[in-house]
Amino acid sequence: LLLVVFHISIGTFSRLALIYHQLFSEDVHNNLLTIVSISRAFFFTFSMLLPLTVSVERFLATKWWEWYERQNRSTLAVFLACFLIIETGAIIPSFCVVFEVYSLPVQMTLFSVYLSTGTVTFFYLLNRNKASQLSLTARRITTRYTVAKHYQIKENLLVFGMLRKIAVPAVVWAIPAFVFFSVYLAIPIGVCDFIKLFSVALFDFHVS
Repeated sequence: LLLVVFHISIGTFSRLALIYHQLFSEDVHNNLLTIVSISRAFFFTFSMLLPLTVSVERFLATKWWEWYERQNRSTLAVFLACFLIIETGAIIPSFCVVFEVYSLPVQMTLFSVYLSTGTVTFFYLLNRNKASQLSLTARRITTRYTVAKHYQIKENLLVFGMLRKIAVPAVVWAIPAFVFFSVYLAIPIGVCDFIKLFSVALFDFHVS
């Protein structure tokens, strides 16, 4: 949760800074502009990685639930390693797109890979936890082992259920942004420039 709040703060600050630059500055080589552009790209990339981030955390909690429940130093070390890998997966593409190492269509393709992988993994784990819960309930075993495992599965399902409720309105809200940006990418420079620029303006307005 703290990680999400941190990234939302970065996204909000970078958007406000970009709006200020668009209104009051003409220097396209400004260092602040470069920093906030990277921050903005970082926020978008992390947003696409969020389902995968949650899925990785819940996969560890599902696969090695006994170890996860102990909450010892090794648990913290593994989650820090996962955090660094995911943050690296967000920051490297952000630098690449801002410094034009590759184009925006490549970035959008990367986003689709991140989002689809995270979504598939999310629903796979959701169904797996539901099946495990049904199996434990059907067997009616009340040993300490099964009670602890049942508790972990119940916790997983609560997390998945909460995120699924958030995901539906989030996806609906994001659809116009993807439509506007897709129109912007699809129209070549010099062809219907008004529609192209109007589309990206609507995209910026929507995400702000």
